[in-house]
Amino acid sequence: MIIRQDGDDGLRFVLQTDHAAIAGDLARRWAEPFAPYASLVLAADLHDEGWRLWEAVPDGPRSFLQMDPEVHTAFYAAGVDRVEGLDPTAALLCSLHASGLYNGGFGMRQAPAELPPVAQRFLAREEARRALLGAVDEAVWRNYRLLQVWDQLALAVCGHPVRRAAGAFDVRCPAAGRLVIDPWPFREPEVVLAVPYRRLPDQPWADAAAFRAALAAAPWQAEAVVLSG
Repeated sequence: MIIRQDGDDGLRFVLQTDHAAIAGDLARRWAEPFAPYASLVLAADLHDEGWRLWEAVPDGPRSFLQMDPEVHTAFYAAGVDRVEGLDPTAALLCSLHASGLYNGGFGMRQAPAELPPVAQRFLAREEARRALLGAVDEAVWRNYRLLQVWDQLALAVCGHPVRRAAGAFDVRCPAAGRLVIDPWPFREPEVVLAVPYRRLPDQPWADAAAFRAALAAAPWQAEAVVLSG
């Protein structure tokens, strides 16, 4: 989940799978051609697919930055499994994305000095998966970097602070519901997106069941976010 403050007494909850759908929408609006088109768009749509398992039964108001690696690696592996059944090329990119969360994005960010054993095992399993899915050549790395751009721009759309998406695009938020991106990467001169969210009071919860019940009962709302150059 992406969790952000909403006023003095509330929190907004955006599902990670809704964030991924926004990344897919950004991919479809991208100005520069990329290939294979269908596989890349599918990878953008489903790069966080494993979160669907956790979001069905969340164990509390836990953001994507607060997950136990034991839980996180398990559902990410399951998400890549699902994508592999749909499109091996998309699965290759989703596997790279999942691994990059633990190894510093293959050099795009600073890698942690030490990883817990569960994360090390996860990285080894995903590397073995990729060896069966296909060669990770320069074209794949280019597409992986593009997926990271879409992912980080989608995080910014959903309210997570991002200043420079994948080291290539400056992102500013001059006002609520507005993002300025430089250089401008989309076909249209302006892009308007709807971010679905639910709002709950900013309070402690008795247990995971109480949080799940409150979240399920909260009405869906949507925030319009305008992107421009």
